[in-house]
Amino acid sequence: DNLGCDPRWVGRSTPVTCFGTADLDRYLSMDSSPDDPAEWQARIDGQIEFGQSCLRRSGALLKHISTTETVRDLDLLRGLVGDSKINYLGSSYGTRIGALYAEVFPQRVGRMVLDGAVDINSKSKIDQVDGFERALHHFAAWCADSPCKLGAQREDVLSKIKEFLDRLDQQRRRRAGWLASNSTVSGT
Repeated sequence: DNLGCDPRWVGRSTPVTCFGTADLDRYLSMDSSPDDPAEWQARIDGQIEFGQSCLRRSGALLKHISTTETVRDLDLLRGLVGDSKINYLGSSYGTRIGALYAEVFPQRVGRMVLDGAVDINSKSKIDQVDGFERALHHFAAWCADSPCKLGAQREDVLSKIKEFLDRLDQQRRRRAGWLASNSTVSGT
């Protein structure tokens, strides 16, 4: 039999609550690729505001939210269903949970599949953005070597993609400016 669970703080568990709808929409529409010091500061301020809203709305719950506690919950669930070993399928953040589970409870691991795994022991500073950047450069090289309409050289492909993303960024700025000047709703 298969059993799925929501880690504490997500899904149908006891979720962490942060912004109200209006503030969450504003937060999610923040510029994710700041181009100047003012945009960087707005991004930092938005992240701080997000964290403070989580603390205000979820309070003491935040003291009990961690990957380590999630792993312990998973082992408790394993024991409650009477299994001596866990068979686990994890993707995205679930890969971190599964990898840590295997590290903490190696004798209790049966079969384990981690899709998109992360190295929890790595001291590398490569993050998701670096991974996306590497993937983009690999795509550009592949595209340039293929019959690709974006360019015959890797740099040409990257230039076309940058032009496209810059146009999107400008459209986002115009839309964000319009929304800010026409918004009368204030969230919590």
